[in-house]
Amino acid sequence: MKQLIFIAIGGSIGAILRYILSTFINKLNLSSFILGTLMVNVIGCFLAGITFAYFEKNIMNVKHLELFFITGILGAFTTFSAYGIECAKYIEAGNINHMILNILVTNILGLAMVFLGIYIGKSIWS
Repeated sequence: MKQLIFIAIGGSIGAILRYILSTFINKLNLSSFILGTLMVNVIGCFLAGITFAYFEKNIMNVKHLELFFITGILGAFTTFSAYGIECAKYIEAGNINHMILNILVTNILGLAMVFLGIYIGKSIWS
């Protein structure tokens, strides 16, 4: 239960930070390209990499901090960072096939489900 509290508090912080940063960047952006989400994903992946490296190097019993920062804050800030960490773990384990499969399935299936959801949603609520 204690672990869920760390994740929930971190998740609340991450979601608020995502909203603030994404909104701020989109207001500054002069093009039609949605930069806010892209920048949040890029920044989140960078921070996830640094945080992951820190917790991997500093092998202490800090699971609650890892849950707070990586699963909570960064997980809510951008799930793309979790996706990046998973790909990095596959590379570190020497399992390139799983990394490629993860990239292909996540992107293709994820986008397909977005379009399917839109189609079904429009059918239901039109």
